Amino acid sequence: NQANLSPGVIAARRSSLEAYLQQQLPEPEADRVIVDLGGDAGQFIPTALGNACYVLESSDREPWPGVSRIDSMEAVCPAEQLLLICAHVLEHLSDPIQFLDGYLQQARVKAPRVVLYLEVPLERFRFGPGTDSSLYRAYLELIQRPWLQGLWKPLDLLSLVARRFFGVVAPPLFLKLHEHINCFSEAALRRLIERLDMRLIDLQVRHQSGRTGAEGIIRLLAVTP
Repeated sequence: NQANLSPGVIAARRSSLEAYLQQQLPEPEADRVIVDLGGDAGQFIPTALGNACYVLESSDREPWPGVSRIDSMEAVCPAEQLLLICAHVLEHLSDPIQFLDGYLQQARVKAPRVVLYLEVPLERFRFGPGTDSSLYRAYLELIQRPWLQGLWKPLDLLSLVARRFFGVVAPPLFLKLHEHINCFSEAALRRLIERLDMRLIDLQVRHQSGRTGAEGIIRLLAVTP
């Protein structure tokens, strides 16, 4: 999370998003408002693309220059087009459809045309043979014992390398639980857009440079019909 405040990271992500949106957005709108859902300080919002920019965020972090922090969609000014940005949020939520549908309904009150940009991490790996056995479960319980904690760091490192560079988790490696509770595919995002009654504009998979394809991002753009 601290890396998200690095000037280099901010500049790279912001310019990448701005270039993508300039290319993919439907016809240019002079009257466009941008709302970033859960966007920290709003540091990744391409402010040049909107005449008003908001970050809807529960934290009290000081908003980025050109961005206003709001607590609800009621504070958004009406516009001809409202661009909702939801980047690296859905993987943390138990019900992504309910979350997005609620904000889309509120956005439709503010603008006759609503555009939705989604960005989620590409986390793909397969489980090797034996990970569904009782023996493997017993092994996982064993290595959590306090007197075996010295094994955690090397095993964690090996597990990370295997998952990120080879896309596999197999005994004696393990998958650590973290704050991401959802993993997405292109098919899952297409289905999500259908459930939200929106029209898909673009769907792209971007693999991170220097990786073997095990990680990257999926970005999607959709519009209200």
